[in-house]
Amino acid sequence: MALPFMIRRVELRNYRSIEHCDVELGPLMFLVGPNASGKSNFLDALRFVADCLNTSVSTALRSRGGFKEVCRQSLECRENSSERFRRLQSSLASPV
Repeated sequence: MALPFMIRRVELRNYRSIEHCDVELGPLMFLVGPNASGKSNFLDALRFVADCLNTSVSTALRSRGGFKEVCRQSLECRENSSERFRRLQSSLASPV
């Protein structure tokens, strides 16, 4: 029987509208905030990781419109997009 696990922390950088966030999670969490504050993008980041693990990075990105759609549109993100994609692929391919 598999042991249950819980994600205890989520750190995001340059995902859609989120420049950076670092959230400690507990057994019951509520995500609240004003409109356009990034709540949906935070949840989609969790779904994105799940999609990467269940299918592939390419499939998860394609279902969201490609890398440029999930990468926050900052100058740093645009300049380093191909390198970030390679690091994302290799980190998800590495055993934990």
